[in-house]
Amino acid sequence: MQNHRAAKFCVFAAIKMFLKKDHAGSSYFCNIAFAIQKRFGRRGAGETLSLAVSFVLTNTKPLHELFTPLMEGYTRGLRDGDNEAAMLSLLLHCICVPYIMGRPLGPILEEFPKIAGQMEEANLRPQLMLLGIFWQMILNLRLHPSGASKKLEGERFNQSSVGNMTAMHIGTINLAIGELLVFFGDFDARTKRLFGEEKGKTYTEIRPGLLLCPIDTFHRGLAWFVMAQRTRKRKYRSEAAKVKKQISKWTKAGNTNIVHYDLMLSAEQAALDKKFEMADRLYKEAMVNASRSGHLHHAALFNERFADYRLRMCGDQDDAKYHLNEAIRYYTEWGAVGKAERLQEDLAKL
Repeated sequence: MQNHRAAKFCVFAAIKMFLKKDHAGSSYFCNIAFAIQKRFGRRGAGETLSLAVSFVLTNTKPLHELFTPLMEGYTRGLRDGDNEAAMLSLLLHCICVPYIMGRPLGPILEEFPKIAGQMEEANLRPQLMLLGIFWQMILNLRLHPSGASKKLEGERFNQSSVGNMTAMHIGTINLAIGELLVFFGDFDARTKRLFGEEKGKTYTEIRPGLLLCPIDTFHRGLAWFVMAQRTRKRKYRSEAAKVKKQISKWTKAGNTNIVHYDLMLSAEQAALDKKFEMADRLYKEAMVNASRSGHLHHAALFNERFADYRLRMCGDQDDAKYHLNEAIRYYTEWGAVGKAERLQEDLAKL
């Protein structure tokens, strides 16, 4: 009974984080949950830890500090026979957190078969579908950008053949397709989906407050800004402003994991407003922040965006070439070899 109450305090913490973005209050309730867990025994700790990380600690702690509680949630969940909590912790530990941090894709891919085997043994079919979505997304990210690789279709997950799906599955599919479109540079297709089939069904709208919401929100904002710069249309500017405001709010509330998101969107806003000196400074700050924190995917994407800005808006071909080469280097390190090859082709044309 007491252990069940510990998980409830994590739910209270999640509500405070979601509704108020109250980092101090959320941390307070999490600490109460951990104290109850410690005082009355370990049973139920898997659920408590997975909830705490998913909704609260991801906003209040550096991402690298999440690995220990997630592994503890996995082992304790297994010990208690709580397979759902154990597998959620394992999915976050091995796949989601490393992906958000921009860790190399190769080692992440190696974890999928191990997790799938455990989920199959526990007969967790809904969780297996979620795993398949992420698995296919990362496999596609290593491919050359094309019409086929932008679709979530392949040996690990085939969107068109899936029958009944929960809201969580729909949101995760939309997240995965969005990641493919953003990293493959198809911002037009990304915003068309957001105005069309994804309207009201983005990952963040379906599962607000979860671990992947900041990166989902940030990449949507980046797509809006790119299209606003290309078309100067109000509809894109309006959506971009909403996302920028949200990311800034999360950053000011104390989420240190998304400082480079805030810097990058501020750079895109300055470029949109043709404040070139400010844009130069903010782009460079965003790139430095992403690279120093080891976010390979964002170091690559930010260099790619800055190269486009220097060429398209400043006419500086030499600077554009330098940053395109940097983007190629980071994409290669990340494991997005197909994208790196595409940029190499673009570089040869300059």
